[in-house]
Amino acid sequence: MEPTPITRAALHMLKREHDAVAREQAVAVATRTIYNRVIEAAKTGLKTQYVYEVSTYLQPSVADIVYGLNDLFPDSPVTVKFLSRGIDGHMYDVQAEYDSYGIRLQGSNFQKAYITVDWSWS
Repeated sequence: MEPTPITRAALHMLKREHDAVAREQAVAVATRTIYNRVIEAAKTGLKTQYVYEVSTYLQPSVADIVYGLNDLFPDSPVTVKFLSRGIDGHMYDVQAEYDSYGIRLQGSNFQKAYITVDWSWS
């Protein structure tokens, strides 16, 4: 391949385009992984829900993953919970309302996102 001139702006776009493609691929892989695990859990297990711990890398893309899962499981609720570790070591729902004096959370460093697919009849 013969080298061709490229502008500074075009060089900056290369990085953005590369990052966008990598993000889309990561979302597709995570969505496929969760889908396969839900199918396997439904076939072999007694539980009617599957919980997936979202990696720190994928947390900014959690909405896109949930969107894809909603298409794949149209009548099963797909939810996201953000849990944070309390000073007692237990995990608490960050979005729930707690007495500010009752539970002290360790901070966002210990916060994790969990996606749940629920196919129960209730």
